[in-house]
Amino acid sequence: MITIKSLGINVVKDKARLSADIDIDGISNSLWFEVDVRYAQYLCDERCDAFVLGLLHWAMKHGHDIVSEVPMTDRLYEQIATQFLPAFYCANGFTRAVKRPQGVGYRVEIHAPLASEVVHPVGGDAIGAGCSCGVDSMHIYAEHPELTHACIWNVHGVTNDETADIRAQGWENLIVQAKRFVDAAGCELIVCDTNYDRGYISDLMFDGSTAYANLFCIFCLQKLWKTYHIASAYEAANYRLDVGVNTSPVYYEYYLFACCSISYVSIRLDGVDCNRFQKVRDIVDYPLSQQFLNVCWTIREDGRNCTSHCAKCMRTLIELDACNAVERYGAVFDVRHYMNNREEFLAEYWRGLLQKNLYALEVRKAFGRKSFTVRERMLAALIVARKIAKKLLRGGAIRKGKFSSRG
Repeated sequence: MITIKSLGINVVKDKARLSADIDIDGISNSLWFEVDVRYAQYLCDERCDAFVLGLLHWAMKHGHDIVSEVPMTDRLYEQIATQFLPAFYCANGFTRAVKRPQGVGYRVEIHAPLASEVVHPVGGDAIGAGCSCGVDSMHIYAEHPELTHACIWNVHGVTNDETADIRAQGWENLIVQAKRFVDAAGCELIVCDTNYDRGYISDLMFDGSTAYANLFCIFCLQKLWKTYHIASAYEAANYRLDVGVNTSPVYYEYYLFACCSISYVSIRLDGVDCNRFQKVRDIVDYPLSQQFLNVCWTIREDGRNCTSHCAKCMRTLIELDACNAVERYGAVFDVRHYMNNREEFLAEYWRGLLQKNLYALEVRKAFGRKSFTVRERMLAALIVARKIAKKLLRGGAIRKGKFSSRG
């Protein structure tokens, strides 16, 4: 059982920290969220909403009910406990008599005193979004000039196997980049730190908890938001509830976020009618994307995209080329390398088609019509053949790939 005990706000120098004492099977610890002290009045210690949402996915995976001694917003409880969770359980084969079908998860029950929504103080009508500066993030800012606040939450790293030093470098890069971006975009930057996935809760995976981590952070600052926009990873045709708890929540965020919206806080999933390539086409005319777009999986001290050493950079350049827009992005990519080594990217595109990766299938009509020299095509074919042979020698096989969420 997970028990949420007292919530409190502590101010130390220039930081304000919202924390809760959490007991999991008799072991107690503090889960906290920290921001600049000027946001202290917007931290919500009157309701346990943030902590219920932040712990929900972990509870589903590990077989815990959630009990809170602190009140939960009545409307949020009703929507999660009687709408979202029953629908999720039903779609995944639960019955009222069976709480834990094998391989599916656990039928969580939430027990908390209920109270009405917290009234927001003056200024609690902000419109916010994340600020990773990836494709999905840029798409939100391009589509919503009314945004007032940009946020970066220190809840997840870039890769699952990074060291603490690499993660710290990536976090510092993100802060520097976000500050530059918000200065140009005219937004206010909120930087959050938390122990959500660093030493407090075990077994959190990047894809497995991102939606719930976002909700935790948003509802810690519950009294600030009127609307908060979150980028969709897929277009609506890919949404589904019957995915179990071990599959990325990006497939059911549309349903989850709708059930988390209450009178004072609206959680909006953006880009539900767009695939990734459509988002790229939408942002190429957004001037700030040409200065700040960052999709790279490689952590570099200069904060720039690696261009050709990670799959994320390579596929983004392929998408930009399909839009005839590579030359516009010289500030963030090594465009000269791309133009002088197009066979590398053609090979990556062909490999994507062989693996049935969504990004390759989405750009097939546009990128497939691009002009390549005979030499570039021959070199690309050799690269593909060499990589296939290398994989076969390792005993592997070409597997159907999946489009990576976010960015």
